[in-house]
Amino acid sequence: MHIPVNFDPKSWQDFEPHYQALLRVTLTPANLSEWLRRGSQLEKYVWEIHAGCKRARSWNFEDESVRQSYQRFIDEIFVPFQEISHALQTKLLHEMTWEADAEYVEMIRRFQQAVDAYQVKNVPLERDIAELMDRYLLITRSIEHRCEEATPQQCSKEERWRIHQTYWHQERDKIDEIFLAMLSKRRQLARQAGFPSYTLYRWKQLSRSDYTPAEALAFHQTLAASISPVKTALQQSYAQDHQQRPWEVGQAPRELMSPLSFQRNADFEAAMAQVFSHLDSEMGTMFERMRVGFLDLDARSGKLPGSEEWFFPISGLPCVRVFSNGTDEDVQLLMHECGHAWHDFLSFAHQELTWQCDVPGEFQEFAAISMTYLATPFLFQDQGGFYPVSERARFQAFLLYEPLRWLPYIARFDVFEHWLYTEAPEAVSAAQLDAKWMELSQQFEPDVNWSKYEYECAHGWQQDGRIFGQPFYMLEYALAHMGALQLYQNACIDHRAAWQVYREALALGGTRRLPDLFQAAGVDFPLLPGVVKSVTDFLAATLEN
Repeated sequence: MHIPVNFDPKSWQDFEPHYQALLRVTLTPANLSEWLRRGSQLEKYVWEIHAGCKRARSWNFEDESVRQSYQRFIDEIFVPFQEISHALQTKLLHEMTWEADAEYVEMIRRFQQAVDAYQVKNVPLERDIAELMDRYLLITRSIEHRCEEATPQQCSKEERWRIHQTYWHQERDKIDEIFLAMLSKRRQLARQAGFPSYTLYRWKQLSRSDYTPAEALAFHQTLAASISPVKTALQQSYAQDHQQRPWEVGQAPRELMSPLSFQRNADFEAAMAQVFSHLDSEMGTMFERMRVGFLDLDARSGKLPGSEEWFFPISGLPCVRVFSNGTDEDVQLLMHECGHAWHDFLSFAHQELTWQCDVPGEFQEFAAISMTYLATPFLFQDQGGFYPVSERARFQAFLLYEPLRWLPYIARFDVFEHWLYTEAPEAVSAAQLDAKWMELSQQFEPDVNWSKYEYECAHGWQQDGRIFGQPFYMLEYALAHMGALQLYQNACIDHRAAWQVYREALALGGTRRLPDLFQAAGVDFPLLPGVVKSVTDFLAATLEN
């Protein structure tokens, strides 16, 4: 059964006959490519619907009807899609007795990983976890609203931070309850899939076969030991007392920050369109197209906080959401998300099958972080941008402070999750979570002085939604930073060559193993011996200059 040209699916009933037809095919070397192509095209329509529901939900999360529409998609289309995808992957692995073509090898390896991790009986648990996540998001939005109402227009960072902590404290018991329920269900997911721990289950789910959990933990120890002296030296250059207070942790030193001059988001968008056009004309064209319905830079009530990118595979366009605050962070976040957008755009343009665009998360984040370095030269007026040239050194220092700020926190975060899902007792309590978070704070971020605020430090884990919604995701940022800083070093020598290699590597999609993707981009795999030291030495020397 061929997919009609005017295919416009609205329900699972529109998809099911086409999927059943694929299940009935007996696979041979002669028909495999066409079978895969048809399956890929069907899946693109599923993800196109998902992308539209996600856009509506993230742009106005407080709208109950929008949330219900998203949940209907999950229940009525996505769940049966997952089940039949598992059946198709199992069929392929069983019937394909011949050696795969090189272009399919990595895709089939990921299919095997997915089949190993998937259990139909886990689907209701995944739905329960998603509902718990929605409860958490609603609580956090409520906290943000109350904070906005209670915070004077003119107040210090410390006062603003104290107000936030007051409202988070009021919801602490509810958040503890949500997370402990999530933890129990995730452990059940792992047991039902036959894994001894959720850590190993998640490793399989994320197709992490190029390094182990033990190697990840060792990487964090090496990284923290290397990065801390560089961070301390920079802080001492801006303040006599290099120990930060809790309300100073979330941002770069004020000497490195500057407000943006744009009065309207449309002006900011137009300025960034010029930046991307000067970097690469094709990227500039992509960004201009995104400005019509695929780009949301407002800061408004009801919109999900933070930033994110996702792809519409039938429309052929990425979608980006950034919650603006009127500072340099808007520029950095937009460049980061547009790195994801450019990656998806190139992958889908150069790879025929949607599964060939399934890229390891570590390399996805490498693409995003690298964009912030590669696009930065074009932010300044001597390259057609909007920042005065006199701002170049300050902005570059602001950009390079990001890995210093984030990497110790990422190490703390990821080690916490390893403990949580591998070592923590079955009946772990919220108090034990707090104690472990506090212990790791002292180990990985000793430069933060929590004196008199130990209570706030202990339950700080509650305020990072990635612990709730994206287990083991933060590790990908650490590896990505190590790769992106190598690419930045290459770009300092020859920007044009670095950009071309980066662009070609992104176009590979997910058709190579993770270390090979980093190599294609002209950088070493971050877990290789000596990489962390080399990168931190470069970072220290660049900041000193």
